[in-house]
Amino acid sequence: LNRSSILMEILGLLTCLLTSPKFTKKVKKLVLLFLFLVSVSYMAWKINYKAIEWRYEQTEESYRLENWRRLTAGRYFIWKKAWELFLENPIIGIGLGSFPYRYSLRTGDCGRAVHNAYLKFLVETGIIGFLFFIYIIVSLGLIAFKTKFFKHISLAIWVSFSFMIFTHELLRAKDFWFGSAVILALYYITNRRK
Repeated sequence: LNRSSILMEILGLLTCLLTSPKFTKKVKKLVLLFLFLVSVSYMAWKINYKAIEWRYEQTEESYRLENWRRLTAGRYFIWKKAWELFLENPIIGIGLGSFPYRYSLRTGDCGRAVHNAYLKFLVETGIIGFLFFIYIIVSLGLIAFKTKFFKHISLAIWVSFSFMIFTHELLRAKDFWFGSAVILALYYITNRRK
């Protein structure tokens, strides 16, 4: 697991907690306070202060030198090249799955992933495919919101994935498809009860 995955899982759990009708406001506040205290305690116990100081100095130097490639682990550069590719063919894109090849032709670097599902669809399928992708994501969100029972679980999954795909390409990941299936299953199972 990487940092953004852990952060999105926490965001999903908090969404689940805050949207659940089974918890009273007092219980929600206690759970949030507990999570905060555990987080602070864990950071105080586990943090390597020299590593944080080094990271801070590296970040400060990167800002000063405007070295966005280093500062964003290369994503800024990749996203910039992806945007350039999109502008060359904005209507229908460069072709699904073509980004790594086209990126390597443009930069001489090995083929890379876009690390952003929204941008990936925009570059590879153009505006037409991107709008279809957004339709799917929004539809999943609406289905999660319309789920009668377990709405908090559906919303938690949807919120996690909606934000996580800004920094990852979850469309190939089993977790994304499994989560989508859970949202749909909860909707159809719970909304059939009448």
